[in-house]
Formats: sequence, structure tokens, C-alpha cells
Amino acid sequence: MIHLPDPDARAIHGTVNVLVRPDQHIARRGTGLPDGGAGTVLDHVLGADHHEAATTNLVTAGATGAQPPTPPPGPPTGVRSASSRHDSCVARPLKGSHTMTNGTPRFRLGFLTHVQGHGDDVARTYRNAQELFVAADELGFDVGWVAQHHVSLGGGGLSSPWTFLAHAAARTTRIRLGTAITILPLEDPVRLAEDVAAVDTLSGGRVEIGVGSGSSDVEYAAFGRDIARKRELTSQNLEVLRRALANEEVRTPGFRIQPAAGDFTDRIWQGVFSGQGARYAAAGGSNLLLNRAAYGFDAPTDQVQRPWADAFLGAWDQPRRPRVGLSRFVFPAKDRDTALRQIGDDVHRAALRFAANGAFPKGLDRAEALRRFHSFYGPPEEIVTALRQERVLPVATDLITQFNPAVPDHDAAIRALELIATEVAPALGWKPAAKPEPAGV
Repeated sequence: MIHLPDPDARAIHGTVNVLVRPDQHIARRGTGLPDGGAGTVLDHVLGADHHEAATTNLVTAGATGAQPPTPPPGPPTGVRSASSRHDSCVARPLKGSHTMTNGTPRFRLGFLTHVQGHGDDVARTYRNAQELFVAADELGFDVGWVAQHHVSLGGGGLSSPWTFLAHAAARTTRIRLGTAITILPLEDPVRLAEDVAAVDTLSGGRVEIGVGSGSSDVEYAAFGRDIARKRELTSQNLEVLRRALANEEVRTPGFRIQPAAGDFTDRIWQGVFSGQGARYAAAGGSNLLLNRAAYGFDAPTDQVQRPWADAFLGAWDQPRRPRVGLSRFVFPAKDRDTALRQIGDDVHRAALRFAANGAFPKGLDRAEALRRFHSFYGPPEEIVTALRQERVLPVATDLITQFNPAVPDHDAAIRALELIATEVAPALGWKPAAKPEPAGV
């Protein structure tokens, strides 16, 4: 289980230990904007995973955002050494919030795929991604998520997530099915609500929907949308989507979507990249989705994101308990070298692409790329040790594991899911839910 020591100070994990009080700001690299300001850096990020939680590292720096000294060799997982537990701490969750440590209620385990593959055989890539859902369903994962991409990722990418999830619903019996995220400004929210309701009906009520704004100029242009209005469009479309999924009349008297939607009160999620965005999500009653990495920051991802989670929980005023979905790059294998053979080169190439767009510093080597993507890799027991130091994990209700930007071999991906479900997550207190009776059409 995760230990929660000193509630009054927030310790930064990494090569440099710095205490950050709640009233301090974390500067964004190259912007001078404090946490919670407008997400201008993200607007320049175009790459393989920019939609995952967009409304949307691991070098440690202080509140000024200055570059730290060259770090010593990292731990086997590529994240943090086990010995650093003794000189660092994890912030206490807000009063009344759910934590992954109290055991009641249980936290949910998920996985996220961007539906990528090596080579040009897209049909095989899609089949393999479907097999991940089947395997995760059998292993007891609670939720399977997909990311929407309209621009090819050079190895797949999924532009039509609800068609994909309808097929996954037919091949699975218990796992919930969600998007992290659907690019909401590029959708007609009424048509989207109809697709969501149809898949929810077919699956027996297993759908979750995560939405965000995306950040690709090309995608906005292709759909005839003005990217300068993405926040406005996201807000407008989300309002219509909520009403449609609540089976209210939308756009004209007498029109409601069909099939009638189930209760989506606690099944709409928003991806955010700032404290301001987190508070906005809470005000609307959305659950919170946090990306596996924070772009445009020099501080560690969990240091950057914990204030966002706190802002969300602090602004929450709904009668139901809040949900926080935490996405993390987790790739267990028998040893560190085996993991690196599957993920190292892909992660390095992705980091270089991100650097070209200003999200990461230029000239990163592979080890730095893995730190920037907040990667947890290696033997399961070492991943567990590192995850127990994660600063956002104590307030998460959903742990969403993923391999992106790496594209491991299919067999290695299946094995990694197995290790997550049988060794990593149970060591953190997770247990599979009781298998329900098959439902749906």
C-alpha cells in the first residue's frame, strides 16, 4: 500500500529534492506562466499523443523552472531510486477525497491504447489492439481506453473510436470502454451523443467518455474549425453533449437522441493541462483525466500535476464523489534491459519529435527521454517501488496504464498487461472486481 507521510510539505522526487509549499508556483519552461495559467505551451505540441488528455519528465527543478544539474545514473525503472523514499514524501489527499490507499472504495485499473503498430498493415494493428481489450477483460482490468487521432501517427492511429469500441464491446463481457480523449470541437455533439448511447446500449452500460480540445492545426483545418476558438468550442459542445446524454431536448423542440442514453452523470471525463482547467472540469461535474506527462515543464510530471488534482478536488461541489483518472507509462518486463529493448528507441524518437515542436528541450538522449515521459519500466517490484512515490497516485481513483509512445511487440504488450494485472496493481492494493453477468445486446 502507498505510504502517506508529512501532510504539510510537498517533496519533489528526483535527482534534486526541493520542498514546495502549496502557495508556491511552478513556472512553465519558456513562458514564465505560473501553474493554472493559460496553456500556451501545449498549443505548440503536435505529436503522437497530443490528444490523450488535451483540453487539453523527469528532470527536477525549483519554482523558477531553471535547468537542474546533470543527474546521476537513474534507477532500474528509469524513474526514481527506491532509496529516495527516505528523503522525500507524498502529499496527503484533501480531506474527504478518495485515495488509492484506504481500500474503500477500491480503485479502478485501466489501460490506454493509441492503436499503433509497426509497418503498414493497419488491419493487423487494429486486430492487435482489439486483442488487448480481450486480454485486459480476461485479466480483470476495469476500463479500456482509446485515444482519438485524425492525423496518422506513422503506425496506426484511431480516427473513429466509437466504431472501434462497438467492436470491442462485442468481444468482451465486463471491461468498461472509454475514450481518452474524443476531440470534442471536431465533433457534432448530438451525433457524438448518439454514437455513445448506441455503444453504451450494445455493451450493457459499459461506456465512459473522455473529452478534450486537441491541439493539431492540421486536424482543425481538415474539419473546418478555427483552432483559436478551441476552448470556446469545447465548452459549447460539452454543454450540448451533456444535455443530449441526459435525454433532454436539444437544438429543436421535440428532438431527443435515440437510443435513449443511460445515466452519464458520473461517466463524462475531461482532460486538462492546468489548474484552471481542472477547476473548470470540477465546476461542470466532469471527472478529471491527467496525461502521462506534463509538456513544457522542467519539473517532474507528478510535481506539476498534483496541484491540478488538488485544484480539481478543492473545487468539487457535486453530491457524488469525484473521480481522478491518472494516466502513466507503465511497462513491466522481466528486467530493465528487456523493457528497454521494447520501448527505448520508440520513446527516444517521440521525445525528439516533441523537442522539435518545443515541448521538450532539444538534444535529449534516450535516458532523458524516458524521464521526460515519466516512464515506469523494468521488473514489476521496482515499478511498484517507484509508483509508491508517485505524488498524484494517492488521490487517483483510476490508474490508467499505457505503453505509448512506445509500440512494443504484440506478445510483449500482452505480457506487460498480465504483469500489471497480476503483480504491479495488486501490490498497490487493487483487486479485480467480481465478474458480472454478461449484459448488452
